Amino acid sequence: MDELSRAREATPEDRLLRAELARAEGNLEAAALALEGFPRDHPGSPAARLTLGLLRHQLGRAAAARADLVAFLAGEAGKIPAERADWAAQARRALLRIALTEGDFAAVDRILGELVASESTTLDFNEAALWTLGKPIDLGPAEIASELERRLEVEPTDMARLALCRALLDQGKPDEAEAAVRGLADAGSPPARVARARTAFARGEFESVRALLDRGFGPTQGDRREERERLALLGRLDLTEGRASDAAEAFRASLDSGGDDREAMFGLSQALRLQGREQEAQPWSRRVAARDSLERRVQQARVPAERDDPRVLGQLGEICESMGKRGPALAWYRLAAARAPTDAKLQAAVRRLMIK
Repeated sequence: MDELSRAREATPEDRLLRAELARAEGNLEAAALALEGFPRDHPGSPAARLTLGLLRHQLGRAAAARADLVAFLAGEAGKIPAERADWAAQARRALLRIALTEGDFAAVDRILGELVASESTTLDFNEAALWTLGKPIDLGPAEIASELERRLEVEPTDMARLALCRALLDQGKPDEAEAAVRGLADAGSPPARVARARTAFARGEFESVRALLDRGFGPTQGDRREERERLALLGRLDLTEGRASDAAEAFRASLDSGGDDREAMFGLSQALRLQGREQEAQPWSRRVAARDSLERRVQQARVPAERDDPRVLGQLGEICESMGKRGPALAWYRLAAARAPTDAKLQAAVRRLMIK
């Protein structure tokens, strides 16, 4: 191939072959280089763009990979050969891993919804569990931190540093988390202020927490996720400092801004009880208990004897549907129906939720 490229300019076919050979040899850099700037009007463009995005993801270049994969889905998906219908799912699963590593659960929910909306794609057990619980069951914070540390070597972005801070805090390593956010380019952004406040809380530096979250953090700054986290953290701080009424107000505002964070619901029930408002606390306690029960059931179903049992998978779908979790319910029903294609009840459940 090298002799060929020296003899004449490489054709698109040459570049596809060069990338394939380099990839087979484990030379991902060379494979990616061969596909950069691939002509968009060539029939091999969908394969080239998808492969380039997947290669960049493997190389730790999440921003470039995300741009490639999003562009592939937006501009190339209509050109995918019928026999390669799995290409779109490959792109979305790579985007899912990027979002999951970054802790962007709004993107995680959206991507899982796109996957389950495709009749040719069935979520696997771990993906259905992720959508159900809002956290991965097959990827721990130590693994996420290790992946982010490798990524920071080639792509030192604030987003990766913030995600690393979160993963380190989830491991109970506040000092390492503080070091991760020390190198932020924009330490005053809403996500950075929340991350720094979470780190300060874990270190017991409560005055710093309030300063970071109360001052200069206007109501229009940040996205809904940062606002929910900011309010929930203020609620935890108020509880720690014995201000149950303020804590209840902060936790309720966090829940009102969207989502159903388990810690915010638990904190609200605690704050209400400390004020003697037991009747108001009970519905939140029941919701926490229901979430905990669902998580236990999902964890129990991970064992080989149950994770492929359509009866167990269908039960998880029923539980999710009863809790108003329509997307996860559909994911479990479709997984169960794939294991028992002649089960009329499961097929009916899939059709019912697909129509809604």
